[in-house]
Amino acid sequence: MTDPDPMFELFRSEALTHTAAIDAALATLAADPTRAASCEPLESAAAQILGAARIVGVGAAATLARAAEELFAAARRGTRTLDPAALAALSEVTRAIRALAESGDGAVTPAEAEALAARLGAAPAEPPPPPPAAAPQSQGTSLLEMFREEVKTLCGVLGEGLIDLEQDATDPRRIEPLMRAAHSIKGAARIVGVDPAVDLSHALEELLVAAQRGQVVVVPADIDLLLHAVDLLTQLAAADLAAWGTANKPAVSAAVAALEARLTGTPAPALVPLPPSPVLPIAPVAVAVAVAPEAAPTAPAEPEVLDRVVRISALSLTRLLSLAGESLVEARWLQPFARSLQRLKKFQDHLADALDDLHRELAPAGRDATPNDRVAGASDDARRRLGDCRRLLGERIDEFERHAGRSDDLNSRLYREVIASRMRPFGDGTHGLARMVRDVARQLGKKVHFEVSGHDTDVDRDILDKLEAPLGHMLRNALDHGLESPDERRKAGKPEAGTLRVEARHQAGMLNVRVTDDGRGIDLDRLRRKVVERKLTSADLAGRLSDGELLDFVFLPGFSTAETVTDISGRGVGLDAVQAMAQAVGGLIRVHTRLGAGVTFELQLPITLSVMRVCW
Repeated sequence: MTDPDPMFELFRSEALTHTAAIDAALATLAADPTRAASCEPLESAAAQILGAARIVGVGAAATLARAAEELFAAARRGTRTLDPAALAALSEVTRAIRALAESGDGAVTPAEAEALAARLGAAPAEPPPPPPAAAPQSQGTSLLEMFREEVKTLCGVLGEGLIDLEQDATDPRRIEPLMRAAHSIKGAARIVGVDPAVDLSHALEELLVAAQRGQVVVVPADIDLLLHAVDLLTQLAAADLAAWGTANKPAVSAAVAALEARLTGTPAPALVPLPPSPVLPIAPVAVAVAVAPEAAPTAPAEPEVLDRVVRISALSLTRLLSLAGESLVEARWLQPFARSLQRLKKFQDHLADALDDLHRELAPAGRDATPNDRVAGASDDARRRLGDCRRLLGERIDEFERHAGRSDDLNSRLYREVIASRMRPFGDGTHGLARMVRDVARQLGKKVHFEVSGHDTDVDRDILDKLEAPLGHMLRNALDHGLESPDERRKAGKPEAGTLRVEARHQAGMLNVRVTDDGRGIDLDRLRRKVVERKLTSADLAGRLSDGELLDFVFLPGFSTAETVTDISGRGVGLDAVQAMAQAVGGLIRVHTRLGAGVTFELQLPITLSVMRVCW
């Protein structure tokens, strides 16, 4: 008998505890519906179940818990009434969740869960996030590692959402997903027993709830405070949890106290500076892979079904890609083999012609001739046997060619699908850019409008990982000595806020990434003088260089056009690394500039590194 899965046991405990609490509250609500405004504890209980279900991958329970959470949230806001029908449906939901907790994922089918969730009239607006893993995995993925992945993803949502919220803090729709993310982190942290994350995410959620209700007006200082809490959660999830929590307890306590003080309107304690980012070797990274089952022609699958995802380790995905590549190579071997069979058939044709010639030579020339009857009979028999061989070989060649064509098509499709599974949207690699741009701009006293387009552009995950540092270099350079200060921009007749844009798209079979600013641009005359001063070329040759040739100098190691060296840029380090990365993956980088109008750095990179070149 196998030991019970500890991950599922945690889910079972959470589910049974919280469904019991919900059932008790439903009995109270049935007797006094006016108490529906106090649904926040029920909403919290449903969210705890949702977080636990996500962690262990019980999809049906996640669907039901999300629907219940939505309904309780709507009742709390006064947009829904918990009438007898809704209460009855909620009772069925808790019974179904208990059945899943006691008997496993098969106790309620996904279709049954979706139907029951629909009865609540508060089905999730988006598919629940992918479970970090299913039951025990051969790769040794632990519960804490899944918690790290969950927090990393949700902190990305919080970081981007808070930057977005800073643009318009009055829109409650911007706050709702942030509340969900903080709530999910709290639920996941409770399951794994990471108390600092529980305390911090709870305080974060409470402030967001108050902002959504209009009890707190979010100001830039609040965004700073919330982002500080998100940074702590991000570091906590990437560290040795026990050691980090002990060493940084003052930082967590100060952040929690500051968030609570903002709620109560009392003086907030000083925040403790963020600790250095920890470096922790983690087991193979989990990669989300979309699973899109083929739908029946008469009944197309719903978006929720098409968007289902699973998580596998990056190492497993690499092995799968290797196997798919080997399979493709083996399939491509069949076509040359089929051609060799065709050559064999031609040799048989030549042999048949030779036997025909021999038979004519051995045939009687006239009535009085005396042929060798035995040789002639053997010749006839050889011709018949050869005819049978030719016919059989022709049939087998036809069958083999059809099989080779199908095999080649199937293996090509398999390889393309595996390649596609390695692809990630470009937006996955830009989560931290908005935060970095905001922080650097504030440090420099500049105003910036930052845009990212092409979020859904598919990029190989390896290319996307390699892009992170180069994009950071180019953006910091643009902020530091590309964009002007607000005063300079006003004098130049420009808006106070500069525009910094990152664009990604597919073009001519390549990934095209552009980083553009509308700043002062590169002064080519000054650059020419700088090149000569550095003795990189003679003054005569520098005068004959084209603009494109001159701009190539900015990619030399140690070369910088900045007048001063700062903590952000000016050391001549960065653009050479960008060019080195582009060349390492078989790409290139170009720069375009107009004095007073800005600079564009254009990267042309392969869409994927997983391309097998085979020559026959």
